[in-house]
Amino acid sequence: MYARSRGELFHADTVTPVAQDLDANDMIYQFEASRDYDPPADLGKITAPLLPITADSRGHGTRTLPAMWGEHLRGPLSTTRT
Repeated sequence: MYARSRGELFHADTVTPVAQDLDANDMIYQFEASRDYDPPADLGKITAPLLPITADSRGHGTRTLPAMWGEHLRGPLSTTRT
């Protein structure tokens, strides 16, 4: 299958269904709300444990690697009821 055909198929299967539910005004609001966001001002207030940046981490994709964050969940999960 040609790359363009695969791209069009991906777009039709993935992007189009999501885009149908988006509201342009919501998108504008989200962009505007983040325009003057300044995270360094409050970084010292973070009390949650942060994941280390290592050769095994993948930026935002690290959230999909249980080997990186699984230990952090064992404690809290052991106190929940099933």
